Amino acid sequence: MKKISIIGSGYVGLTTALSLASVGNMVFCLDIDDKKVTSINKAKTPFYELGLQDLLQKMIREKLIIAAKPDQKIIQETDITIIAVPTPTKKNTIHLEFIKQASQIVGKSLKNKDKYHLVIVKSTVIPGTTRNVVGQIISQYSQKIIGEFGLCMNPEFLREGSAISDALNPDRIVIGAFDIRSGNECKKLYQSFKKPMINTTLETAELIKYTSNALYATLISFSNEIAQICQSTIDVDVEDVWSAIHLDHRLISTSIKNMPVGITKYLRSGCGYGGSCFPKDTRAIVSFAESLGVNLPIIKSGIIDNNKQPKYLLNILQKAIGSLSGKKITVLGLSFKPETDDIRESPGVIFTRLLIKNHAHVICHDPVVKTEMLTRQYPKMRIKITNNLLEAISNSDAVVITTAWEEYRLLEKKNVWKKMKLPVIIDGRRILSPHIFQNTPVKYYGVGRSLI
Repeated sequence: MKKISIIGSGYVGLTTALSLASVGNMVFCLDIDDKKVTSINKAKTPFYELGLQDLLQKMIREKLIIAAKPDQKIIQETDITIIAVPTPTKKNTIHLEFIKQASQIVGKSLKNKDKYHLVIVKSTVIPGTTRNVVGQIISQYSQKIIGEFGLCMNPEFLREGSAISDALNPDRIVIGAFDIRSGNECKKLYQSFKKPMINTTLETAELIKYTSNALYATLISFSNEIAQICQSTIDVDVEDVWSAIHLDHRLISTSIKNMPVGITKYLRSGCGYGGSCFPKDTRAIVSFAESLGVNLPIIKSGIIDNNKQPKYLLNILQKAIGSLSGKKITVLGLSFKPETDDIRESPGVIFTRLLIKNHAHVICHDPVVKTEMLTRQYPKMRIKITNNLLEAISNSDAVVITTAWEEYRLLEKKNVWKKMKLPVIIDGRRILSPHIFQNTPVKYYGVGRSLI
């Protein structure tokens, strides 16, 4: 058993903590947010993520998880410290203030510790940060040189909505190490997972994470560009296009019950990506590249295209029902994807703001997002959120799907869409089957489906 302290108890920090505790390690979740600390110790997750609550309760019962405010004594008594704090972007450049604060705490904690201590950076940071920022700050405050304490960069590849599954069953473990001892100690932490390990430099590990996110974000934007062609062409549906593309063996994919697998999950058209990773990480890698004198036109184009997606969805709605002023529009889905309550840079939220700007009467539904979550991040947004789907669509002039929650497939049922004032459905995630609405009064519009 290893004793591990993790600074930051957000999506990455808490998920990492639970995965490491589940294989027998004692984990201390350190966070400056009193509410998070209290919530975790009461075995209540401070945010929604599929499977997280059950695993937290199990680890609390087994006394393998304890939450506390950042404490030098706790860090001193652990073998490993993992830094998993946010790295937001400000003015399109990565903001490292939280990383620096966490590094100072670790440095102060190690000053009077004689035993070897491994520090792992889990936060997404641009190349050079682990060595030149984290390592140097810890060295300054601990009065130890790097090597007297271990230093690794171990990026996470967690998908919100399936983070627990990804953490417990990683397809690969990337370990960027300052030296051999650091790398070996980090390997021991993951040996029970029995997954391929990629051993590399600190900077390469940092860039692997950005490359991964930029690739998937770009695939999504590419998919949405194809949808634009389909919408402007007679008798074309982008879903048929992707059904054929997904069967290409060069994409290392086969279709399972018409569901894309592997990389083809990102070759689907919709209303854009959001969340805590793709938007900020694509901006950060572009900014980093520019600091090196390198231009990234493909990634830049993907960012621009993604920013336009909510407006494209609005255009479809306006073509369907005309002026939005005074009309009741139901938005289905505020989280940026299903099985999470994360609304950061969510297309659904951005689209809702466009509706308000066009003087529509908006009502929103989401299975897990609550009004207080929305007002906390967007205090000027005053909209009604309900968790009753039938109430949300009742007497609506149009329904717009912006998150692919499974329950929204209920709109295919006659007794559901008949609740609407005008049976107009805009499918921003292409989760419904258009043929079901043939020979019905429903006007169905899907992203990437011909509007001609």
